[in-house]
Amino acid sequence: MENKKSLTLAERFSEYKAEFKRIQWLTPEELRKKTMTVLGTCFAFLVIIFCYDYIFTEALRWISRIVA
Repeated sequence: MENKKSLTLAERFSEYKAEFKRIQWLTPEELRKKTMTVLGTCFAFLVIIFCYDYIFTEALRWISRIVA
């Protein structure tokens, strides 16, 4: 393994460029599917959290009316 401190700036950028070319980029269709999956999951959690919040808020209001 090479010592990174001994590389020149040009050599480092050459390595970065070579590494960047090895990245496996998503196709537009894969990107669209994965984005929709993330957005759908976020929306589902948003609905679940909203429902729990609403139920607990109403339960606390009901309890406070009984106690008061």
